[in-house]
Amino acid sequence: EARPRDVKATLLIDTSGSMAQPQPGMSVSPNEMAQVLAFVLTNSFFNHNEARQRLGFDPAEFEVATFDVESRTLIDHESVRKKDFRRERFIYDMMHAIHAQGRDTKFTAALRKYVDRLITSKDREEKNDRILIALTDVDLDDAQEQDLLDIIRRAEEAGVKLVSRPW
Repeated sequence: EARPRDVKATLLIDTSGSMAQPQPGMSVSPNEMAQVLAFVLTNSFFNHNEARQRLGFDPAEFEVATFDVESRTLIDHESVRKKDFRRERFIYDMMHAIHAQGRDTKFTAALRKYVDRLITSKDREEKNDRILIALTDVDLDDAQEQDLLDIIRRAEEAGVKLVSRPW
């Protein structure tokens, strides 16, 4: 039987105040959409890992973090690898943590932190595929755009795939 690819993924979710405001033409806020996406993605990871473990393989590692002016890790790769959590409790806590706070956004600082975490995290055996998914409504100024381009370049050089869902 073929060995599934080892993966490390990070879901990075904007909880700044602007995420509470529905965008023109939308009936739900970006925060509500981020909650749904986080729920679906984390449950998919948990289900995938249960199937991997039934087949005798290590779990795919993922972490979930939120950010506004600060970033907060809700679950990290190490906890997933060691199975050091309760699924239902984590999902409950995560859903409450994804709440637009009415604060500013420090997207590039959070993105840099979690790209660096992916780049420097240890692999079990062979090199893991690495992906970071960012859910944000950030509007970058010129200085932040240059920071973002530098982060993207660093991620690409290290083989980290970046996906962003802007609203």
